[in-house]
Amino acid sequence: MSAPIDQARVRSLFAQPARVQPSDFLRREIAQRMHERLQLVKIAPKQVLDA
Repeated sequence: MSAPIDQARVRSLFAQPARVQPSDFLRREIAQRMHERLQLVKIAPKQVLDA
């Protein structure tokens, strides 16, 4: 089980752009990949097969 997230700490870290900037490329990459996968999930099937 994960430790609880300290919301005040997260807010303070994200309020300091200099601390976030080095990992900005990673956040953009993750966002792009999530968006690409969402497009696949939204595809409506033309036929449904019952096996």
